Amino acid sequence: MKNLDEPLYFDTSALLPYYRLEVLTHTVQTVLNAARSDVFISDLTDVEVASAIARWTRMNETTEAEALAIQQKFAEHKALGYYTYQPFSILDFKQAKDWLLQRQTALRTCDALHLAYAARLDAVLVTADNKLGQAAKDFGVRYQLLIARLH
Repeated sequence: MKNLDEPLYFDTSALLPYYRLEVLTHTVQTVLNAARSDVFISDLTDVEVASAIARWTRMNETTEAEALAIQQKFAEHKALGYYTYQPFSILDFKQAKDWLLQRQTALRTCDALHLAYAARLDAVLVTADNKLGQAAKDFGVRYQLLIARLH
C-alpha cells in the first residue's frame, strides 16, 4: 500500500478484518504493521465496531465468547495507544451534510462522516467499501481501497 508515511484513517470496514478472520485480514494486518504515522479511528468507528459485534452474535456468525474476545482485544488496542483519536468537529458534520446535499454519490450518512473526518485530519482514508472509495475519489479525499490478496 502507498501512503504508509502519512496519517491513516481506518473506517470500520477496514478495521474489522483485523479482529475477525476474513478475506481482508492479512491485508489489514500488513497495512497496520507497516504504518509509520498516526492511525486514526473515530468515535463513530468505535460505535460501528460494537454494532458489528452485536450483529455477528445475533446472526450466529460468532459465538458469545468470540464476540467478547474481539471486544476485549479492540479495547486493549485502544488502551495501548495503537490508534489515535480526535473528536469529531461540527465542521465534520457540516462537510458531510454538504457532500450529501450535492447528491453526486451514493454516500450514506455514516460514510459521509467518515469521509469528512478523514478529510479534516488530512489523513488517507483506508476503506474496504467500494462506494466510499469512489466518493473519496469524487470529492478529492486521499484514500486507499483495500483489496484481498490471494496467497
